[in-house]
Amino acid sequence: MQTYDFSYGIVDNDTNWREATNDNFHFVKPSKICNLCTKPRTTFYCNHCVRNGDFIHSTSHFSERLAEKRLAVRRKQNKKNELMAECDKHLEIMKLREDKVEEKRSLTEKITMLRTLVAEKRKKIELKKKLLNDLKEFNRAGRDDLCRNEACRLDLRNVTIKMANQRLALVGKVNDVKPRLKKLIRKRAEELMGLIFPINEVQSTKNSSLTSDSQEDIKNKLAEATRTAYIRGRWVFTDSWGETQHSIVAPTLPDSGDYSPYIHWVSANKDNTLGMTSSSDMDHNPAYNISAALTYTTQLVDILAHFLDIRLPNKLLYCEFCAKHLNERKFIKVVTCLNANVVTLCLSQNVDPSLLHPSQTIRNLLLLLDTSHSDLGRFEPTDIDATCISYLEEQLAHQIKSTVARLSISDQEDDDRESSWTENADNGEDDEYDSDHIITDWEAVPLVSCPEAMPGSNSVTRKHTINNTQTSSIAGGLVTSAAASIASIWRWSTNK
Repeated sequence: MQTYDFSYGIVDNDTNWREATNDNFHFVKPSKICNLCTKPRTTFYCNHCVRNGDFIHSTSHFSERLAEKRLAVRRKQNKKNELMAECDKHLEIMKLREDKVEEKRSLTEKITMLRTLVAEKRKKIELKKKLLNDLKEFNRAGRDDLCRNEACRLDLRNVTIKMANQRLALVGKVNDVKPRLKKLIRKRAEELMGLIFPINEVQSTKNSSLTSDSQEDIKNKLAEATRTAYIRGRWVFTDSWGETQHSIVAPTLPDSGDYSPYIHWVSANKDNTLGMTSSSDMDHNPAYNISAALTYTTQLVDILAHFLDIRLPNKLLYCEFCAKHLNERKFIKVVTCLNANVVTLCLSQNVDPSLLHPSQTIRNLLLLLDTSHSDLGRFEPTDIDATCISYLEEQLAHQIKSTVARLSISDQEDDDRESSWTENADNGEDDEYDSDHIITDWEAVPLVSCPEAMPGSNSVTRKHTINNTQTSSIAGGLVTSAAASIASIWRWSTNK
């Protein structure tokens, strides 16, 4: 038995619709909505008609079937596609035309820029051609001058070769003379030390070897009392009693380099002058003893520098230590300058820096004159390690600070001495260190005949005058460096 599907509006093809529409046929109302029009319907189409689209609108307002509408839509879609293809073709043509126009504009701009660049390059080429012509003209004139001066060039070449040969010959002569000159310098230094400035060791006279007798003890205590003075609130020794000393000519200097007895005596005898001191006091006066020894030492150092052809970093007057009493600051400065000169001589003569002590003046001089520790008479430059130089500077700075500490100078006294020092500097007192004054200050040494002196070498036995135009030796750079180091230490210690 065949059934009908009223819910989807589909019936079988074998259904007799005429019989269904007969008046005697009782039709039951559908209970579902048609899927085509979404409304309750009594008329339905079969599956075949629905599949083929052979049905019209349910409201019957449109007479076209679904199949016809599909064909119309397909024709319109094809026409639309044709129009789209044609539009794309026209748009592509328009885009290509616009690209060509843009390319043409870009090429036009490039052509304009290239024309401008070509014009600029042509101007530069013209300018370069002009410069090239000028350079060619200059070179042509130079070649003409070179041809004219060819003879002069050959003459200069011959002169250069001749001078080079002469230089080699002179260098050979200098190398031959150096050993003889070194021997002569050592000989003159020995004569100087033996005849004019003899240096001898003076043994200690400290009371360690005395007997324990009461009278001897009293003598020792009295001797100690005569060598002490109450200065700046404490008792200090006014001489170097008990220390190992060296005598130069007659006066002595302590080996330790401690010259504070001079300062103590000057502080204790501020009102005394050189003319008011008796001859008996001068024999046992530490100030006169030290000043005389330093004067002889200054003379000896300057003469040795003259023999060795070395420019000293500091130029001292021979009468600087003996013409007047020096205050503490001036005395420390002058002694420091003297020690710097001695260290400079030692370094220039290849003395081992580890053996030097900047404050021990006589000890350093003996090392300089001892040929087992120095190369006395050498002229070659010396390369000193910076570490050794720094060590010497530290030693000198420590010696200056310890000396100032022992003097116990108060702040007020420092200010007074500083102002006095500044006034003296403004008045030109420090300008005494000039080579022009050294000539007039030289102490005349009597003529001493040396039996082993060679003829023609008697210039050493005449008055020893120092030339104010000493020539800088090869070791000038080393001396200048040492001078700068010592000067920097002195400025630091005096301006603290």
